[in-house]
This record gives sequence, structure tokens and C-alpha cells, in this order.
Amino acid sequence: DGNPRNKLSLRSYIDLKGGRELDLFAYYVDRFSAVQMNEPPARIPAYLRLDLRYGWHASESLVCSVGIQNILNSQHREYVSIMGNSYSEIPRTVYIKTTLQF
Repeated sequence: DGNPRNKLSLRSYIDLKGGRELDLFAYYVDRFSAVQMNEPPARIPAYLRLDLRYGWHASESLVCSVGIQNILNSQHREYVSIMGNSYSEIPRTVYIKTTLQF
């Protein structure tokens, strides 16, 4: 049917001293078959994804953070393109973010 049978997500937001934050995100998606027009079903294997974010409130209006997405794997398949039998591979990503609120 194109949908995983089981999905689970857990999130943890931890406020540390000194205006610091540590956030953890875990996602589990069960294997499934993506049905496409005029194509055999494409199999997407189950995956576990773990993301981590560290933030720092430098001031009342400035937040700096660094994060890593997809820590456990260099990449994983999440879905199949509707217009063909191509997979979308989600890579491991490292990011730096600065937010200024005014």
C-alpha cells in the first residue's frame, strides 16, 4: 500500500546551565513497498535515524546551534519517486545555525 506498517519517533529537549540546550531526535520507520504505476513495487528497508542538536543562547535575541542529522548512517533511503524507480537517499548532514530575533 505504500506506507510503512510501524513508525516511531522520540524527542528529548534538555535545557542545560548557561543558556545551553541539547536536543535528541530518534525516528524508526518500518520497511515498506512503494507501489508505482507500471512498475514492480520498490522495497524501502527499515531505518533508524538519530539527530542531535546543541544550542546556545548567546543573548536574549541571539541563538547559535550546531547539529548533526542521520548520525547512524552516511545515508538512507526514505521514499521512491512517483515518476520512476529512483530512490531518494537522505545523506548525513552537519549544520550551523544562527537565529536573531527582534
